[in-house]
Amino acid sequence: MKVGSVFSGIGGFDLGLEQAGMEIQWQIENDRWCNKILARHWPDVKRYGDVATVDPNELERVDLICRRCHMRTDGRLEEFRELAKRNQPRAVAARWR
Repeated sequence: MKVGSVFSGIGGFDLGLEQAGMEIQWQIENDRWCNKILARHWPDVKRYGDVATVDPNELERVDLICRRCHMRTDGRLEEFRELAKRNQPRAVAARWR
């Protein structure tokens, strides 16, 4: 199953999905420090910065879009919805806290 990750953070959600046999195709994360961690663990995965500037048409179509949610990203829900609407995955998974 192919996965796209939004608000990836340091990839905790991605790691769990990968360990379950899924393949991370792309990650969207705006934080530079987090991107350094992501690049170390997923050197071959395409990464994008700010979700507001990502062209959804550039993203490879995936089966699942996952999203890490916290106070910093909850205001970006509309961008996330538009991305998911354009990509049309079979499922969306979000971690809320």
